[in-house]
Amino acid sequence: GCSSSNSSVVQVASGNCSFAFVDGSEPLGPGGRVDVELQYGGFSSRVGMLVHGLVQVQVQPELTTLRRVSFWYTPGSSGADADAERFQSSGVQVTASFGGTAAGLATVDVTQRAWRQGLLQTSDSQVAAVAATVQRVQGVSAGSTQLRVL
Repeated sequence: GCSSSNSSVVQVASGNCSFAFVDGSEPLGPGGRVDVELQYGGFSSRVGMLVHGLVQVQVQPELTTLRRVSFWYTPGSSGADADAERFQSSGVQVTASFGGTAAGLATVDVTQRAWRQGLLQTSDSQVAAVAATVQRVQGVSAGSTQLRVL
């Protein structure tokens, strides 16, 4: 069997002891060191794991201002569609910082995960919209909005 010295931070697979895991329900902040006790037959061993808590998520767009594009022409369009305002789009980078050790923070690029899981959102989709299929934030109209991770 297996057991964790702090199952609110690290849990272990019951029965076969094949893996230890975190499931997202752990308390926020640095978890510190957790010992996992492994037992098989008459043998036992203790494995120490260091758990880093999420400290900060940072969203950094390539462009912080999405400007109106003047003299935009879309071949084949006519009427109101041809006269519609067009705005710039921007790529976005998302990083997560983890802490809990004397070494300080470890920062990881989680941009692809944020796009794949649909975690990016604007506070006003009438001003800028998240275009997940092309992984860009697209300006829609004049105004101000905030970009955030859910």
